[in-house]
Amino acid sequence: MISFYLRRGLTCYHCARPAGYLVYEGGDALARRYQPERGERRPQVSDNGRLVCGHCHGPLYQGEAERVFPIEALPPEPPRKRGRPRKHPLPLEMPQSRAS
Repeated sequence: MISFYLRRGLTCYHCARPAGYLVYEGGDALARRYQPERGERRPQVSDNGRLVCGHCHGPLYQGEAERVFPIEALPPEPPRKRGRPRKHPLPLEMPQSRAS
């Protein structure tokens, strides 16, 4: 089964700085977690309970939701042999020959 989650970007109305992402998992209506943007201050909660920018204290708005498909780590493949494959592969059991 392919799993994904929805992510909405938070941006300030006043200074237009990105504040991070709200992550919605499993199609829930409520955000499950906050994912910070690299190098930006974390948003703060104002007196009325809304999120405000950590830099200028302006109101934040949510952008459009985007689907994110997490990538699973795969084990590395062994290196392949160089060159062209044989036209007639060698038999699995080599007949024993006598050296004269």
